[in-house]
Amino acid sequence: MQVFIKGRRHITDAKGEYNEKTGELVLFKGSVVSEEVVDFRNKATVLKKRETLIDKNYVVKKDIVFSSPSTAAEFVCGYSISGRNAWHVDKHKYLRDFIK
Repeated sequence: MQVFIKGRRHITDAKGEYNEKTGELVLFKGSVVSEEVVDFRNKATVLKKRETLIDKNYVVKKDIVFSSPSTAAEFVCGYSISGRNAWHVDKHKYLRDFIK
């Protein structure tokens, strides 16, 4: 299932593919992540992963497989967030509307 995050507060423009069978989410190369990573539980993990996977313009260098939509959303947004509420399937529908 194709999903996206288009940031309003932060400049983010991420696209990916959610696998309903495995629960994994692939963040596509070319996605733009937020510049800022706030202080939250997974901050160190997000920053470490970003060191090699994004360029100086905050663009993802290659497709990245995440174990869950939330892990991917935190990588994109730079703060703690539920992936089910962050990822959109279309403009007015969220991932939470399609998965249980």
